[in-house]
Amino acid sequence: MTGCGRSMTPVFSSPPAAYALLARDGVRLVGIAAYSFLWPAVGMTPSLYLKELYVGAAHRHRGVARLLMQALFEIADRSGPRTILRAWVIPRSVVASAQL
Repeated sequence: MTGCGRSMTPVFSSPPAAYALLARDGVRLVGIAAYSFLWPAVGMTPSLYLKELYVGAAHRHRGVARLLMQALFEIADRSGPRTILRAWVIPRSVVASAQL
């Protein structure tokens, strides 16, 4: 890609700008929850911001998203922030072409 001046450096900084929880079925990746910490946010306190939550079609309705969300709540409990959830609307054509 040309003409893009953005750097990925902040994602890999210490501490990272973003994190990802991966759900696996054996060696196969079946879900992901991408998140970061924001400050200030609600009430001038740090918050855990859910950027993406995705579960592959073959593993939906099997508790994968629930496990990812439970892990996020545990991370928030350990870290102290309030949790902010954000819903994204994704066109079916994008979901259908996703390779997860």
